[in-house]
Amino acid sequence: MRERERYLEIGKIVTTQGLKGEVRVLPYTEDPEELLDYPVLYLGQQGQSPLHIAGGYVKKNVVVVKFEEFDTIDTASPYIGKTLYFDREDEELPDGEYYITDLIGCRVLDVNTGRYYGDLIDITNYGSKDIYWVQKEGKTVLVPNAPGVICKKDPDKGEILIAPLKGLFEDEN
Repeated sequence: MRERERYLEIGKIVTTQGLKGEVRVLPYTEDPEELLDYPVLYLGQQGQSPLHIAGGYVKKNVVVVKFEEFDTIDTASPYIGKTLYFDREDEELPDGEYYITDLIGCRVLDVNTGRYYGDLIDITNYGSKDIYWVQKEGKTVLVPNAPGVICKKDPDKGEILIAPLKGLFEDEN
């Protein structure tokens, strides 16, 4: 079983908001509102410096957050540019869903033959579906997360099983 990071990036403090210690956070979530679902965020990758959310709201593409620890602009200002983390133990994902960081580095294999296509190096979303970036020997192939293509994700084993579309891997017979 692969070890998983406990604290994951969720956003970045980009500036202050007003004089009472509120900050604007650029969220790394699909739904900015999700950031406010966590009771505590952290300034460190190891759970250091907990910040307790006292309130907040979404404003355009940022989340304005009031942390209990900041009561003036002067107490909030030193944290501009800092990355915020959440504790994965504060959220339970539905079965079959994983954090991107848990899938990065997985070996991508053919569901039928076991053929090794490469390692997953990134996942991006261009609107309708995620795109998996699979790299082998310096060559990158983009694999759509479409029904019937991504068959099984098993980050515990470090594997993603796929049924590639015809022609996706050019040396395919």
